[in-house]
Amino acid sequence: ELVSTAPVQRTGDLEQVAQDYGATTQPTASNNAANSSTNNNRNSEGRFVPSEQWLQAVKAELPLHTIMRLLKHLVPQVEELSRSSPNGVDEQQVVTFLHSTTMVGLLPVPHPIVIRKYQPNRFTCLW
Repeated sequence: ELVSTAPVQRTGDLEQVAQDYGATTQPTASNNAANSSTNNNRNSEGRFVPSEQWLQAVKAELPLHTIMRLLKHLVPQVEELSRSSPNGVDEQQVVTFLHSTTMVGLLPVPHPIVIRKYQPNRFTCLW
């Protein structure tokens, strides 16, 4: 099953992401302009609440090029699949379709595997 119905506590995760991308969860005197705007996005408990500006800044840094390329290719095909079926399609039919679809030529070429010989140095001798 692709969807989980279990309750998930996401507050800590969101605060960690905020810290990773330059937001602070506790106000400090040394906040720069970017961090001070996120400090204004706090609820009554002092917890970080993401703003649209913050979300756009985080999204701009995410490496989504490959995923977006896949979506631009696959969404029209899945929509056509759903239009061609009079009763609609279920999850299993979409998964079967995705398994049979090729991504050759669509995804970027992976980096070559580089094999390196072990060369002792002063740092590896510390092990």
